Amino acid sequence: MIGKLKVCPSKRAVTLRELLPRRTCKFGVGTRQKINQRGMMIVQILFIVNDPPYGTERAYNALRHANAVAKQPDVVVKIFFMADAVQCARQGQTVPNGYYNLERMILVAIRRGTECGACGSCMDARALSDDALIAGVHRSSMEELSEWTLWADKVVVY
Repeated sequence: MIGKLKVCPSKRAVTLRELLPRRTCKFGVGTRQKINQRGMMIVQILFIVNDPPYGTERAYNALRHANAVAKQPDVVVKIFFMADAVQCARQGQTVPNGYYNLERMILVAIRRGTECGACGSCMDARALSDDALIAGVHRSSMEELSEWTLWADKVVVY
């Protein structure tokens, strides 16, 4: 029982919490640790994107950030598109030369093993069909977003 006193050989009273080893890592003290087969800690990060694909750079920066994090070893990334951001996952995007293309950025994330979901009710509100989604992005739900949120060590919202 944590909090009960226990006497050490030095006769100084200490709590059981002091006797237990502290779990530390570069991501903070006491994080839920998942270990891979090589004994390295795995970090799970969820990115939630809300803004439209173009007109603001928040979705662009979210995908840049997610792709940069996904490059790191022992990191698992998931991306959830909701509200106007479901349009980011629309296939067949054409943009002017020299302008960023979110479809290509999402495909890079998927190739890196990132799981991507788009809010189903947000898609319905914007008349976006399942067939219009980029291959690798699936129709999702608030229930799945809740599961992903509990799965994640960190949640980053754009």
